[in-house]
Amino acid sequence: TAQRLVPGLAVDGSIVDYAVALTRATREPASVGLPGVKPYISYGASPRGSIYLIHASRALAVVRGRRYVLPIDVMDLSRDVLRHRIVPSFTALAEEVTSDMILDRLISAVSVPRVAQDSLLARAEAAERGSLARRPGVDPIAPASGGSVPVDRFDQVDEVSA
Repeated sequence: TAQRLVPGLAVDGSIVDYAVALTRATREPASVGLPGVKPYISYGASPRGSIYLIHASRALAVVRGRRYVLPIDVMDLSRDVLRHRIVPSFTALAEEVTSDMILDRLISAVSVPRVAQDSLLARAEAAERGSLARRPGVDPIAPASGGSVPVDRFDQVDEVSA
């Protein structure tokens, strides 16, 4: 199934660092230059928030048809993953400041990494070659054009579910 693709998706270290920085900013807004946000947060997201943000970003990348995660995947999911992990303070509740409002400020303050898409694609292809080498009965060195038609991983999903 497509779920088997998700754990093996390539994630650049700078993207993991970005997810960690977003999560850390919920606990320490001063670390991203927003000390004024701290009074609105009783508790920020735990480190598990960044772990699940990366897991969700991998799944979104698969849905979007990629074998690698981009910073936009993390950004697009950060509100959904971190929203319930922030406990607004009484001050926030009294001033009608929501978790989404807090996250909007934090997300805009954390710098987005610049990752070369070509580099990510190359890493994803290398990881794919490595996983082919570990599959029994598959020769990763054999040319794909030796009369056989290469099978797309998504085609295999259809065959398994049929």
